[in-house]
Amino acid sequence: MIYKVTEGTSVWFTGPPASGKSTIAYQIRKIVHEEFDLPVIVLDGDVVRPIIAEDLGYGVEDRFKSLQKYILLSKLLIEAPIIVLVVVVNHSEKQRKLARRSHAKQRFFEISIDTPLEECYNRDPKGHYKRAASDHDSADLVGWDITYEKPEHAELVIETMSVTPEEAARKVIALLTTENIIMKEDE
Repeated sequence: MIYKVTEGTSVWFTGPPASGKSTIAYQIRKIVHEEFDLPVIVLDGDVVRPIIAEDLGYGVEDRFKSLQKYILLSKLLIEAPIIVLVVVVNHSEKQRKLARRSHAKQRFFEISIDTPLEECYNRDPKGHYKRAASDHDSADLVGWDITYEKPEHAELVIETMSVTPEEAARKVIALLTTENIIMKEDE
C-alpha cells in the first residue's frame, strides 16, 4: 500500500523535561518511515537548539526568542509535504498560542505529554533536576523554578504512565490519519 502526506504539517510536543517527548517523537519517526515510507523529521530541542539558538539562555525571555526560531524553521520545512515533529518544552500557554497562531490551520497539532513532575524528577536522564537541586541560584529549569502550565488546547494528551512509547506514537499517527494528513495514495 502506498501512502502520502497530503500537506506539510507541524506536530509540536510539549511537556516538562524528561516527560518522554523525544522518546515518543523518535518512535513516531521510526514507525512512519518503516510502515508508511513517508518523510518525517524530528526537531529535537536538545539537538536543534544549540544550532539555531546557541546565543540564547534558558530564562523566560530567551525561551520566547528561541521559540520564534523554531516557528520559522517549522514553517519553512512544512512547505514541502513533510511531517515535522517539534520537540520543545513550551512551558507556557502564551508560547503555545504563539506557535499555533503562526501556522496555518490544520498544519499544526499540539501534543501534550502528560507525565507527573515526580516521575520526570526520577527519570532525569540528563541530570537537569539533580543539578537544579544542588544549585542555590536560579536554574532556569521548567518544572523546577519555571512553572510548567498544562496545555489548554492540545489536540491530543498522552499520559505516559499508562501507555508505552509505541502506543503513544500510534495515537499521534492515528490523529494524523484521522485528520487526513497521512492518507492512502488511492484515496
